[in-house]
Amino acid sequence: MKSKIIGQNIKYYRQESRLTQVKLAEKIGVSYETLSKMERGIYGITLEKLMAISKELNVPLDYLAFGKEYCLKHRKPDNLTTAFGLLSKKERDLFRDILKIIIEMIQ
Repeated sequence: MKSKIIGQNIKYYRQESRLTQVKLAEKIGVSYETLSKMERGIYGITLEKLMAISKELNVPLDYLAFGKEYCLKHRKPDNLTTAFGLLSKKERDLFRDILKIIIEMIQ
């Protein structure tokens, strides 16, 4: 895994989640300077920290490691839960809103 690509993915999903480097760094137990260097590919990242970032950002680990496009191209969801996990936070929120409307219409 290339540190620079992983770092770019971390930055993308951190910004999508509207977290600052300071806030995410605090949540995963590193300084914001360290997180900044991870995002720029200057520092490598341990699997433990990558898993912590994945959990905090609510993003699949393989999205951080390989990128969403690669994962979608090479993996087919095997159930609704997996498919839901492949969506971005914005897409999941939209799906939830649509589902609420459908439930209200049925009731």
